[in-house]
Amino acid sequence: MKKSKKENRKKYFQLRNYLDFVKLSNRMFDQQMWCWGCDIRNRKGNKMIEFGFSKTRTSDDPSVPSQYSIIYKEHKIFLWGFGCLIRKDSDNALFIKRYDFFPKKLTSVPENLMVNDPKDIKKFFVKDKSLLYECDQSLIVILYDLIIDYENWINQRMGPDYRQHTINSWIKKKVVDAENLIAMWKNLEKFLTTQIH
Repeated sequence: MKKSKKENRKKYFQLRNYLDFVKLSNRMFDQQMWCWGCDIRNRKGNKMIEFGFSKTRTSDDPSVPSQYSIIYKEHKIFLWGFGCLIRKDSDNALFIKRYDFFPKKLTSVPENLMVNDPKDIKKFFVKDKSLLYECDQSLIVILYDLIIDYENWINQRMGPDYRQHTINSWIKKKVVDAENLIAMWKNLEKFLTTQIH
């Protein structure tokens, strides 16, 4: 028997343990990266820049993607097609690689960071590898807050049909539809702040 829309929606919001959280965060982050890429290429103008991101060319090679950054809640957030870096200060930063949602702790990250490859981030990994995954979870919360604020803004700016069209154009199986996108990010954030210590 085919599940109802309500039952499918309920399934989206089931997080039983940390592994569920990581798997779902990984898939949601991948879908979000797709959405951001579509927003950048929007024929009516780059929505990331309209929101407040800065775009920087890190290479003269046109095949190398640009770096996007924003100061959000006193944190510097960098975005590339391969991942995201959240920096509170030089020695409190983390990197989340696309397709590998296991945040890595970073140190000595300059505010004017310029990289164009995930290999360039490795030099900022903490030297003591036993501390690599001991990240400040509040930095992940900052990323989730940014995504929630951005998606609220894009809905107001472009209308709800725009994000659904974006998700429908993705060649992969969608994680959630546009209607549940913000609620899912809020659910992940709640799990992070209440269940993971």
